[in-house]
Amino acid sequence: MLADVHGNAPALAAVLTEAERAQPDRFVPLGDLTWGSFPAETLELDGLGPTGFCHGSLRSVDEPVTEATPGTRLREPEVEFRRTPYAVHAVVERMRRSGESVEEELAQLLLEPLSRAEAVANPESAVFTG
Repeated sequence: MLADVHGNAPALAAVLTEAERAQPDRFVPLGDLTWGSFPAETLELDGLGPTGFCHGSLRSVDEPVTEATPGTRLREPEVEFRRTPYAVHAVVERMRRSGESVEEELAQLLLEPLSRAEAVANPESAVFTG
């Protein structure tokens, strides 16, 4: 499963390179694949192979899924949340060259990401609408 790529083609390329070693049967993007800085470049990447697309949450848009989500809410409780390193500073420079204010906001988030606890706290506090 791939989540929240947000058009970050260089990050997705790093994930696909890492995935070559694991040879998954398929990729399932959970949403927000191309919405972001480099949408066309993201779609043009080789390596996704057989791909099924689904909504990011299991049952509704009000149901978040994070690394703190209890396994009882997941169909596959053995989900492994992973982070793949990539050239963040090079991506930030590309984003900043666009001159768009939204790109600067996204660049700041890449340079100063939320802590794991902060990234999990808001969605997990949302009401489960199951």
